[in-house]
Amino acid sequence: EIDLVFSKSPSPPPSSPLSLPSPLGWCVTMARPGARSGAGPRWGLCVVLVCLMVGGSRGGLSDHEPTMEKEGLNDARGIISRQIGDAGHVSTVLHLAKEKWDKMDHSNFIAAVLRIANMHTEQSINKKLIKDVSALIDRGFPMIEKFRPQHIADLLWACNSLGIQPRKKMVAALEEQALVRMGDFKAQDLAVYLWSLASLRIHPSKALEEGWYSEAMEKMDDFSGENLANTLWSIAILDLPRSTNLLGMIADQAVLRVDEFTPQQIDNIFWALAMIRHTPDKEFLEALVGQVTTKSEGFQPQNIANVFWGLATLGVNPERTLAGGQVMIQSLFEQAVLRMGDFQGQDVAVFGWSLGSLRTYPSGELLHVLTQRAVRTYREMSGEHVANLCWFVGTLKLSVQTDFFDAMCKQAVKMIEHMQARNIANMWWAFGQSEYRPAGTFTTAASMRIMQTVDQYGPEQMANVMSGMAAAGVNPGDKFLAVLARSAISRQHEFNRNNAKDVLSFFEKLKIAPHPELLDNLGKRL
Repeated sequence: EIDLVFSKSPSPPPSSPLSLPSPLGWCVTMARPGARSGAGPRWGLCVVLVCLMVGGSRGGLSDHEPTMEKEGLNDARGIISRQIGDAGHVSTVLHLAKEKWDKMDHSNFIAAVLRIANMHTEQSINKKLIKDVSALIDRGFPMIEKFRPQHIADLLWACNSLGIQPRKKMVAALEEQALVRMGDFKAQDLAVYLWSLASLRIHPSKALEEGWYSEAMEKMDDFSGENLANTLWSIAILDLPRSTNLLGMIADQAVLRVDEFTPQQIDNIFWALAMIRHTPDKEFLEALVGQVTTKSEGFQPQNIANVFWGLATLGVNPERTLAGGQVMIQSLFEQAVLRMGDFQGQDVAVFGWSLGSLRTYPSGELLHVLTQRAVRTYREMSGEHVANLCWFVGTLKLSVQTDFFDAMCKQAVKMIEHMQARNIANMWWAFGQSEYRPAGTFTTAASMRIMQTVDQYGPEQMANVMSGMAAAGVNPGDKFLAVLARSAISRQHEFNRNNAKDVLSFFEKLKIAPHPELLDNLGKRL
């Protein structure tokens, strides 16, 4: 959070596109891991949440199909694997596993679990079946000591896909086996393993973390574009150490693999870089910018919002600092106009906040459809969302229809109990910049909330509230002014010259006599 003096406009903290309350973040869908070849698209996050993911962007991998052992296809194991592959329903796989368990080995077990996980995306699995699947997974615990790296990654991926949180003893056994076999992990196995841990919110031990980093750096040349995007997403979700060497190698490999990135993966990369507050070198950023321009038609509303959010959070203005940045912005603006009807309330808010933070002015057409979409989706928004949208309009001094501010105020009244000091202060500040006078319902609700939480209002927030009220010609009443005056007097030494000037200007503009002690103390700050 950066508080700026009123004259420079306040900056609300980033409204992260990805909150991580649960394993499935805001509008995120978890995709399935990629085939062993390291193929294809699809992100997943935060992020579902992760995606989560929070997230976020969403983390994700391409379609992941179980693979049978090459040897022994005609023996009992091979026959069981073919039967599992031919099964058309989860219950059939469970029946086969129960009937053939004594003849199954670890590869059959993994094939069964993966088959169920893949069918889960197409079939509805009730709670009883999920319970049975969970029991099957627990039953396979003794086989872990025979797992190869791919099996370790696949089992965790399947658990995540099925919404099953593996037991702690199984996670520990898988980690122990991973450490023993770490040198045998291929790049795809490393990426899927870390992604699965992140999706399940399982934090690796220090030993596994160090072992994984070492192997990843040694095998970085084999990481596909998808592997790179998912690795960055996983590091952000798990809040792993920011290894300069690893991140540098990822950036170098990403430049070489940049043509492989899908829009979702580009979204994940920007989101992850912003979450870990890591600004990569210019070559990497410009390579990403070029891909955004080339593939802009494939960008969904959340992708567009997250790209701008990532750049804004990193403090990178593509127009001014990156080759091709202006062309990228224009291409995403055009796509946003075309797709605005698909924007959710949070997408609108994140997009607006990002443009305000970057001081990037939308085209007239984009501003119109963006604010009108905000009017249509305001009921989906949180208090921070509506505050950030107002802040965006005020910061860029944009001219908008009154119905935009009216809608934001209606939702703010509804969400007022959940709004923080900076949210309400930023709304008042924006009203002052736009010379908008809010309805009495907002003034009353906001004033009550401010009085209830006045201890949370520092000089900057007080100044923004009162300067906004002064510009709108709003007198909040003697009770409100008395509460604010007492708080300001108690925090007088925290005021700078601009804060003091804005507070005293309120009384001057509305021709109200300030409390003598307030006048004396703030007068000295001038």
